[in-house]
Amino acid sequence: MLSGLVPLWPPTQIASVMGGVTERIHARARLAEQSRFDGRDAGKHLRSDEALGGHRGGRTLARVSKKQIVAALLDRHGQTYAEELGIDPRKQTPSNLFQLLCAAVLFSARIDASIATEAARNLKRRGWRTARKLADSTWRERVAALNEAGYTRYQERTATMLGEMAETVLERWGGDLRRLREEAGRDPKRERKLLKQFKGMGDVGVDIFFREAQAGWDELRPFADRRALDAARRLGLGRDAKVLARLADGRDFDRLVAALVRTELSDDYDEIRAAARG
Repeated sequence: MLSGLVPLWPPTQIASVMGGVTERIHARARLAEQSRFDGRDAGKHLRSDEALGGHRGGRTLARVSKKQIVAALLDRHGQTYAEELGIDPRKQTPSNLFQLLCAAVLFSARIDASIATEAARNLKRRGWRTARKLADSTWRERVAALNEAGYTRYQERTATMLGEMAETVLERWGGDLRRLREEAGRDPKRERKLLKQFKGMGDVGVDIFFREAQAGWDELRPFADRRALDAARRLGLGRDAKVLARLADGRDFDRLVAALVRTELSDDYDEIRAAARG
């Protein structure tokens, strides 16, 4: 009875209609995908293009070279965190290396970099510059030093980790991280493995230590951590440390990597681009 109400189409006509419907569905999917790319991803590509020139809002941007971007970074943020803390990693002393290790632990927490910097300074002001000195401090003294710096979210846990770390450095390497380096055969992979044995020291902490220690540990060069590489990509400077090393060498490379980290943390990309254009 239904066949009397609804005309029956031949198979060839049904296939033609279904093919048209399918094509329209695919076309809509392509449009949606293009819209997603334009809306979500175009900003990332635009930012990278702007670093070296391009178009924005109908106007042509001045062409900026990578060297100009690097110069702007070094001018605005050209100081390593070790330099800010008064530590010279080129001088391979037990004190300098241990202070870098403590700083790496402090900076690796989810806390503002300025607070971590002040916490590291507080340890130094109290004379806890070596594993022996820090191990001789009490847990309450370490908590108080961190609290004074505003390191209030993780102060108790971090105070415990710092004390245990100092004890381990003393017991295993006689308070001298140069011995850790020699035990690892100056192999970055083995150095990373040994450093990660400290409680609270993960890959982020090791990356921070490597970033600052490469001034004295040549086997680490060239090294840039994830934050630095993210910033480099956004500024059109490349995606790996070897590329960055061709733009700056020696201490300028160390400062460039730190400058990229500072730019990522402060999110002042527009200011860097503007300074590069002059």
